[in-house]
Amino acid sequence: KKDKLNTLKEIISVVIYAVPFIGLLFAQPDLGTAIVFCCIIAGMLFTAGLNIKLIKRVIIIAIVSLPLMYMMMASHQKERIEAFLHPDDPTYKGNYQVMQSMIAIGSGGLTGKGLYNGTQNQEGFLPVQESDFIFAVIGEELGVIGMLVVILLYTLFLLRMIILSREAKDFYGTLIVIGVMSMFAYQIIQNIGMTVAVIPVTGVTLPFISYGGSSLLTSLANLGLVLNVGIHLTTKGIGKPDQLPADQSHKEDNAEQHKETEQEHTPDSGYIPGQQINSGADCTNRQQQQRSQKDAGFVDGEFSHIHLSAPPIHI
Repeated sequence: KKDKLNTLKEIISVVIYAVPFIGLLFAQPDLGTAIVFCCIIAGMLFTAGLNIKLIKRVIIIAIVSLPLMYMMMASHQKERIEAFLHPDDPTYKGNYQVMQSMIAIGSGGLTGKGLYNGTQNQEGFLPVQESDFIFAVIGEELGVIGMLVVILLYTLFLLRMIILSREAKDFYGTLIVIGVMSMFAYQIIQNIGMTVAVIPVTGVTLPFISYGGSSLLTSLANLGLVLNVGIHLTTKGIGKPDQLPADQSHKEDNAEQHKETEQEHTPDSGYIPGQQINSGADCTNRQQQQRSQKDAGFVDGEFSHIHLSAPPIHI
């Protein structure tokens, strides 16, 4: 479907396959995971050449339908949005953990309090510190420097996947890498953003850092898909050295055979490089001709046993 997503009908024909899965997530309700799936689909559609005009229309439709979406949310989801709109009001249930997260990050300062020396997390003031708010623990114990190092590593991680998507063997591999990259990008931005009160709180873990076997297993499985695409790269100097086009490989084989033929036939055999050898009888005739010339004293274009010299002059 590359470069064929110019109408709303074409987009629906692609998105319709993901609607049942996203609908089940909304029914649980699990808004965080549903948004993850939406980000994956959005990244793949954008890579496939989604029309810019359609993107603008979708954004407008999403903004207009926000009140309807708010009415369809569960009660705890509405509380989180109201808490995000009133961050200084401690009466909202969702604001307590955000406030404790901000206190933990602020108390860490530039270099942090030291590993396992954070007061907010070690004394239990920071809730859900092992998964959703693990980044606040990093900020308290390792400070701003530690947080910047983590963000830098995540940035390099995402950029590397973008490079792999551009060097993929086919467009299908590109979509796989972009989809996984979009998933990781949303999780990273969402988790870090909610710990600093920039994004409403949702139950999204920080990849490869948050506690949880299912989260780690899912992240590693998706990373395995990216690595599988990466080992089949065809870009010059990156893929396997034996993966050459058929015509190029055929030309190289012919050149090697021609070179070996020239090395096997020495000048004594009368073979001229580039000359085609017709049969074994021709080689035999050439050898007999050279042998007769050698017997007559003619070697390499000269008579070897005939010496021409001027008679001595006596004065």
